[in-house]
Amino acid sequence: MLGERIRNLRKMKGMSQKDLAHELSKKLGRIISQDSVGTYERGSRGVPPDILAALADILNCSVDYLVGRSDLDIDLEKDAFTTAIAAMFRAQKTLSPEEKRRLISVLKAGWPDLFNNKD
Repeated sequence: MLGERIRNLRKMKGMSQKDLAHELSKKLGRIISQDSVGTYERGSRGVPPDILAALADILNCSVDYLVGRSDLDIDLEKDAFTTAIAAMFRAQKTLSPEEKRRLISVLKAGWPDLFNNKD
């Protein structure tokens, strides 16, 4: 479960294993290889506690989610909602028209009441 969650969150963030290894290396101040990330994702090696905590920070989730103690994939204490909204505002300048249409359709599908102009 841990490896699968690491892989899924990494992919959702558009990161390669190499990207994640680089981010881990920066955060921890030592070299973490792409191969190490692969072994964590495959579950062929345990994840040390310091790396687990760094993964949670980088992937914006809780350690409990990573290890399967929670099904909530965000750490509400980090105010993921505000972070997500801020990221969307920053990204709006670089999104293609198609990406903007897709984002709007997802928001409308998930929260149709926000788009009702009855006021």
